[in-house]
Order: sequence, then structure tokens, then C-alpha cells
Amino acid sequence: MAHSHLQRMLREGMELDEVRQDCDGDYPFRHGTAMYYLSVGRGGHMVKIWSNVVYGLKNTAPVLREINATNERLMHCRMFLSGTTLQIEAFLPVQPLVPAYLTAVCHELGETADSVGQLLAAVHGGMVTFDDEVETADG
Repeated sequence: MAHSHLQRMLREGMELDEVRQDCDGDYPFRHGTAMYYLSVGRGGHMVKIWSNVVYGLKNTAPVLREINATNERLMHCRMFLSGTTLQIEAFLPVQPLVPAYLTAVCHELGETADSVGQLLAAVHGGMVTFDDEVETADG
């Protein structure tokens, strides 16, 4: 039930004809230079929206200050450094999820992953998922 509900919310909220799952059962979306995923948690009660924003980022004071400043601006997500990978994530209950809210959280996460990822990779080193920007899939 959780997957069918999430698929319907994604189709309606992002105005998509179909929603595809990857081989892990996640729903991938590209936003500029970033890729993010929606994963249904065990038990089907929660949806995790997540992205590996920058790979190979060093844990330095300036990087941590930028992460903290970003977290202060975020409404629905949190960004953190796990080893040398900058990650961002949000958790939402499957019920009573509605299309507009799901889309807003996906957009905040995707836009942040794209813009902050490019900035931190350019200034502090590391790599984003895609070197080139394309039109976003999530509006």
C-alpha cells in the first residue's frame, strides 16, 4: 500500500505520467547536478527522501560552518557529513501524505543538493553526482 500511495502522490504532485522504481525499490529523481531518491521504510509507514550531495568532501571547519548555515535555512531536511560524503535527508509519514507537501519537500531537498553541492565541491573539493546541469525532473 505504501508504494502505491507514494507513486500516486508523486504522479499527482510532480505531474508525471509514470513513476519508476530502481533495482533497490527506490524512486530516483534528478535535480540539476544532484540525484535524490525516495525510499519506503520497513513497515511502509515512513518515506525517506535522501541524496548523496558531494563525494570526497573533507571534514574541515569551513565545510562544517557551511553545512550548519544550510541547516539553519532548511525547513524540512537536514544536511550532514558522513565520512567524506555530504548527505541530505528528510523523513515523512506515508499517511497522511499529500502531493503538494511531498513535492515541496522533494524540491527543497533537490534544490539544496544541487546548489549547495556545486558550491561546496567548487570551493572545498569533492565531486557532485553529475557535472552538467539539466532541467529538473521535480519541477
